[in-house]
Amino acid sequence: AQMEQIPSEEIWPRIESLLNKALELDSDLGEAYAILGLNNAIFFGNWDKGRRQLQRALELKPNSSIVRMYYAQLLGAMGPRWEAIEHAEISKKINPLGPFAADIVIAAYYHTRDYEKSLEEVQAVLMQHPQHWVAYWMMGWNLEGLGRTEEAIAAYERAIEISENPSEIMPDLGYAYAMAGRLDEANRILQDLITKAETEYVPAMFFVL
Repeated sequence: AQMEQIPSEEIWPRIESLLNKALELDSDLGEAYAILGLNNAIFFGNWDKGRRQLQRALELKPNSSIVRMYYAQLLGAMGPRWEAIEHAEISKKINPLGPFAADIVIAAYYHTRDYEKSLEEVQAVLMQHPQHWVAYWMMGWNLEGLGRTEEAIAAYERAIEISENPSEIMPDLGYAYAMAGRLDEANRILQDLITKAETEYVPAMFFVL
């Protein structure tokens, strides 16, 4: 699904209302608390409320891969980041075959700047899911972190090639082009995003190259 097609400030109140109604019917829905908590914290900056909701989710569903995954995302942003790795690894153990739990492990190591370990996790995911574009995207992050900009560009280009949602990756590719001195290509990415914004919603943050 192309989440950026609809501004979050428009769709989120509807989602939040549905989740709160679900909790009125069953107050033990840990995953509902997890979704509320992650969105309130990460996307709307209500960190304290989001943390409380995610902690409640963890109390209710400690063996849920989704709850552990969302809690790891919160800790990746707020810290402590070593604890984010712990919860991400638990999420992956609960659901070892799903690539999305592994994505959170990759991100957790990336946020601690352990780029080599994060790349190891990327390669492990791609062994099982060779068309998983998110892994190529995060490969680019880590290669940039290691100063391997041209390799990062190749990873971003591969992610865009196989992604259903290339707009999300384009800002990172544009930034990498600029860092590599490939300014014409960086400008082309910017112009492509401007053109997309004429017919569909593109978050303003995508233009900060």
